Amino acid sequence: MVGDKKYYRKVDALLAASESKISTVSFHYYDDILAKFPWHVEPTETFDELCHQRAQQLRDTNKYLRLWYSGGTDSHTMLHAFVDNNIHLDEIVMVRAIQSMHLTQNHAQKLTCVQFRTFVH
Repeated sequence: MVGDKKYYRKVDALLAASESKISTVSFHYYDDILAKFPWHVEPTETFDELCHQRAQQLRDTNKYLRLWYSGGTDSHTMLHAFVDNNIHLDEIVMVRAIQSMHLTQNHAQKLTCVQFRTFVH
């Protein structure tokens, strides 16, 4: 939220705050549910075991799995959860930003998707 206005995309909230010179931005995402979660209790499984369980759960409950791989820590961790545990991914999509000096600032970033089908057996 920016002031008393609700936004559904983080980028819109940040732009509105910047344009209106508001310094306080708050983000809310299932606050009522997350407030009830026992964050003080550590899981008994290791982080790798939890990632393996989640990857297997996704494989078992979906006919087709596509990983949108950015190279960031989240997508890289999930890629390893599948590859290291020999869990099949149907598709991996990589996205990268391309900048051009010849385009206006508003058009400077274009997305190029490169798809690697059946990357993991």
